[in-house]
Amino acid sequence: MLKQKPAKAQDALIKNLREKTPKARKTKTGQSALARRFLRWRYILPAILVILVLVAVYGYFTYKTVLTHVNSGVDHIQAAVDQVKNDQVSFNVATLDSLTQQLSAAQSDFHQARDAAGPVSLVLPLVGWLPGPAYDLSQLPGFLEIAEKTSQSGVLVLQGARPALAPFDNSSQGSSGPAGATASGKLTQAAQALAQPAAQAKFNRAAGWA
Repeated sequence: MLKQKPAKAQDALIKNLREKTPKARKTKTGQSALARRFLRWRYILPAILVILVLVAVYGYFTYKTVLTHVNSGVDHIQAAVDQVKNDQVSFNVATLDSLTQQLSAAQSDFHQARDAAGPVSLVLPLVGWLPGPAYDLSQLPGFLEIAEKTSQSGVLVLQGARPALAPFDNSSQGSSGPAGATASGKLTQAAQALAQPAAQAKFNRAAGWA
């Protein structure tokens, strides 16, 4: 009589035969591919999350920096407007210089805001379709460009007009008009000052940026 193999030996033989079948090899291969895929995403997902966090942090600090410069520029513009609307302020060379300083500071703030936005300005126009304040954010690059150019145009106009105001300003030490000059003489001096190449160059630059 043949000796019966022990149960453990029979189980091992059956397991070995099953592993050698095509179905078993296919199942084992599928499990290995699934394991490799899981390990791959195990490292990719944390990397994606880290990138998203870094982008969010960068966007937040960029937003705060841009907002600070924009608010400062708007404050300078508002100060210039309030000075023009103030009836107690005499419109002389000193007032013109003060307005020029305010607009120049506003132009500098808007320029710094554009620089601070950096590559974010390229992405903002793409989010205009989103709900909420996304549309306003998508218009921010255009707003900053217009604000900067408008402020710079105002500076150029005031600088070009300054020599024409000097003959009418008794407090101006740089007045070229003689003491007791007639109104007609002052108007002639003002017209000559506005016709100077330096003044015309400033007006042309201002008109080109408007």
